Amino acid sequence: MAKKFRSPMRHETKSREQLIDELSFLEDALDTLPEAFAAFDEAQDIAYFNAAYNELFPSVATDLRPGLWHGLQQGLAAR
Repeated sequence: MAKKFRSPMRHETKSREQLIDELSFLEDALDTLPEAFAAFDEAQDIAYFNAAYNELFPSVATDLRPGLWHGLQQGLAAR
């Protein structure tokens, strides 16, 4: 049976451990996608990327990390 991901709007009643478990579940699901996926925050910094996104930029795979500015990431990919 598939695990149901609950709405983040109900986080006030969840423990830190429950939130970490749900985030881990979501990360695992995103990592199974064959398509590259990245999420950016309001400042256009990388907040999350999956394994396929990392594979899209093999020359900078070790440099990619959450918090990296999107413009810098594009510059790294160009080298």
